[in-house]
Amino acid sequence: MDDQQVGSLMNTFRTRGDMSKSGAAEQWVRNHPEHVTQWLGQAEACATADKAVTPLLNDATHSRDQGA
Repeated sequence: MDDQQVGSLMNTFRTRGDMSKSGAAEQWVRNHPEHVTQWLGQAEACATADKAVTPLLNDATHSRDQGA
């Protein structure tokens, strides 16, 4: 997710009113199918790639593994 997408999702959580967090997340996914389609395509390409995945330096997984 880029910063704009994260901000949009966070705004959905902030303005969810009586809706559950899960419900707000589901609503965000319904309202942004182009992002979800892109992510699923990227995940599929990654899963079927023959070479190892190298995490980006600002990747949350990489940061967690580095003790950040």
